[in-house]
Amino acid sequence: MALKSGNWPELLKLKRKLGRLEKRFHKSICHSNAVKIYPLSPIQKGHLNMVNQYAGNLIRINRCIDQDKMIQAILKLIEVQSLLRSSVRKKDGGFAWYEHGFSENIPIPFIDLAGYEIGFGKQFEKAVLSLYFGRNYFSLGRLAYSIFLIKNNLREYTVVFPCSHSVFDAMSDEVIQRSLHTYYEKIKRNEPITSESGYDEYILQIKKGPQQISEAELIALFELEDYKRSLLALKKSLRKNKSLDCLEFSINAKEINLHRPWEFSFSLFVSLCARYFQMTKIPLQTIYYGRHYQNRYYFDLVGEFLDIVPLLIDTGQDIKAIISNTQEKIKQLPEFNINFVSLLFDPDLRSKYPDIGKMLLPDKDFFSTPLIIFNFEGEVKDFGQIYNILKINQERYRKFPYRLLLFHVVYTREMMKCFVVTNICQDLTRVETILAEETATACKKLESMEG
Repeated sequence: MALKSGNWPELLKLKRKLGRLEKRFHKSICHSNAVKIYPLSPIQKGHLNMVNQYAGNLIRINRCIDQDKMIQAILKLIEVQSLLRSSVRKKDGGFAWYEHGFSENIPIPFIDLAGYEIGFGKQFEKAVLSLYFGRNYFSLGRLAYSIFLIKNNLREYTVVFPCSHSVFDAMSDEVIQRSLHTYYEKIKRNEPITSESGYDEYILQIKKGPQQISEAELIALFELEDYKRSLLALKKSLRKNKSLDCLEFSINAKEINLHRPWEFSFSLFVSLCARYFQMTKIPLQTIYYGRHYQNRYYFDLVGEFLDIVPLLIDTGQDIKAIISNTQEKIKQLPEFNINFVSLLFDPDLRSKYPDIGKMLLPDKDFFSTPLIIFNFEGEVKDFGQIYNILKINQERYRKFPYRLLLFHVVYTREMMKCFVVTNICQDLTRVETILAEETATACKKLESMEG
């Protein structure tokens, strides 16, 4: 929708107002004393040098609410979630989280659009998306996110939460939406709200390193020697990086059996890699949403809990064996307290487990090592937010410094979408052709598993 020329002054006025409110919000937290100081997790440290570590969401509220109580719910979220009161600072030659104290006087930015014409709200939201979701939030001395409440009309509100990936993963999105609903209802009923453990407890847990398993046993369990050989062979076969592009591949739910979405999409990705790279043993990585380590659980915390797990896929096996072997390996991660990103980038753990680092980064160069990543985010309500963020950050994607093939999967009840983000696949038309051809094949393979 084109913005009417007469609306430009009011739009700019509201954008400036929101900018002032956001600045007050950040200052009110970051200028308070630190109550706790602790290191960044290894995967968070990686975000300091990344140009496209965007994340966040728009949370729609399509009913009449008490906006003051919703603001109280947002304040309670900030109080309970330690990373939402934390800023990154330099410390002892590195970086650390400075967790700030909480005050009920933190000013939550609020914009009231109820008095404007219907189309103006959409124009303002588009401007906000472009401005706030394209920003680098992971910088020194400030919060790694912003949050504000927009009143569109009496029955429609939006909580806008743009942020750095360092404080957000797919489950964090669920935690924020669930918490805001729960807190709002409890505030209305004047019921107490319990606090959660802090993100620092998770960092301490993964810093312990693998438990009750030796380095040799871990290497054998994940076939890391063969993984290293395949990784070097793949690297040698790749051409010089091109600019990074994105392909969106859609699959109608009527064409596939969506009651096994992880198995289907993983099978599809394995087939794509096998055919495109012409390899029988493929060194993949999968994103693991690691919120369970030994007897510790972190399912109610906002933060980044991702791990990148190496998987050697033998395409000589049938898909049933491939999926079974992969799932069995993933089950070992919480049992043995294994976090591969920590083993690679935590100095203490890397010196304690040197052979693992040599196999995951055989030439010690993270930027030249191919990343062939499967990221199954799971079910979403709609695709709009993911699509908007990908488009808004398209230029940043083109400057991505790593050698990447990312297969990002989300689905609704009607549709599955696979976003292929790559700078090592030279021919996206061929990628799309392979995916189309393998869709039906993947379905048949899964049907044989169930038979």
